[in-house]
Amino acid sequence: MKPILFLNQRKTLLGLRFSAKARKNQNMTLLKPQVTQHEGIWVVRDDLLPGGTKSRFISKLFQAHDEIVYPSSTWGGAQVALAYCAKLMGKKATIFVPKREQLHPRTLDAIQIAGGDPNGFKPVEKGQRSLDTPHLKVIQVPMGFLNVLKARAQQYVNRFKNAYYLDVGANVKLVEDEIAKIAHRIETKFGPFHEVWCAVGSGVLLRGLQKGFQHNNTQFFGVQVGMDVENLKDVNLIRYPKKLDKAIQGSAPFPSCPHYDLKAWKTCVEQHGPGKILFWNVMGPPSGLDPSL
Repeated sequence: MKPILFLNQRKTLLGLRFSAKARKNQNMTLLKPQVTQHEGIWVVRDDLLPGGTKSRFISKLFQAHDEIVYPSSTWGGAQVALAYCAKLMGKKATIFVPKREQLHPRTLDAIQIAGGDPNGFKPVEKGQRSLDTPHLKVIQVPMGFLNVLKARAQQYVNRFKNAYYLDVGANVKLVEDEIAKIAHRIETKFGPFHEVWCAVGSGVLLRGLQKGFQHNNTQFFGVQVGMDVENLKDVNLIRYPKKLDKAIQGSAPFPSCPHYDLKAWKTCVEQHGPGKILFWNVMGPPSGLDPSL
């Protein structure tokens, strides 16, 4: 089925071509949200935007910061969003990831977007390896548990005072507000929905959707695939049996991340109620290699 276009699209879909004026003003225009229908469900197709939904708010953060530092899980989609927005806006993203023999496809996607060479890693302090490009630095950390990655990222920010630390999940008010603005525009364009579904990691996406979809009868469903979620109210929360690090088999009628969104999509299809249903697809699978890595 052809996409139902939400707003006029003025920029290329997958390219990195933006006008010199937009680069100079650091005020880029991302691909506007598209909504399609699949199996009777309305789907927000942020898989069509490089970096997915995270690119929408990371672009806003880069308007205030020259460098964003982020501790990422091996399979985290924020790697791609950070690389994409940093290159488009002429800024710098620094990502701390677990050290491994074979780079995960998400990391490879980020490096490719930034124009880097995956073979260009060099040894640095504390057993780490680093790849540096004009817009993306990737630092591989041995024993890269999340608490270790966070500590290394915060140490880096303490050394470079102009760098901004963005915690896992991007759980900040600006992010929630940006999501709410987009949700409200979708509701204004397409009318109210009986149910709104999405995958839940930090919970910031679902909180933003609750603020943006303002019809009193809308129910919200979150499929929890990440950390334990706090500060969620008036939500039907469903815990998926496989954690974030475990990809699932199968597919959706659109590209959907097997670690994250695909789990929520399958749950939505099986459990949604009657009426008008919306599913928010944050991101597609990584390209190039087996997404189950």
